Amino acid sequence: MYLKLVEPWTKAVVATMFVRDGERLTLDVPLGTFRLRYAAGNTWYGVGEYFGPETVYSEADDNFAFTRDATGYTGYTVELYMQVNGNLDTDKISRRTFEEE
Repeated sequence: MYLKLVEPWTKAVVATMFVRDGERLTLDVPLGTFRLRYAAGNTWYGVGEYFGPETVYSEADDNFAFTRDATGYTGYTVELYMQVNGNLDTDKISRRTFEEE
């Protein structure tokens, strides 16, 4: 899966990452509010081609706010696979929207 964190108002990309099925990724991101977009498929062809013509592009419905207070930083754990009673709502988006900057 190829993921992007995007600033929702300016569409600036603040982070991109590739994660293979079953792998975990820990990533430090800047403080701020971001939208999660991802491209998924079976065979990775690289940035720009993604997963070829079968690529599915999605975006989380909610923003993710990364903040700091007196006790430390807040962050998220996101599991990107279908789960019964899962709580990450997403919508399919176009490739054009996925690549917007």
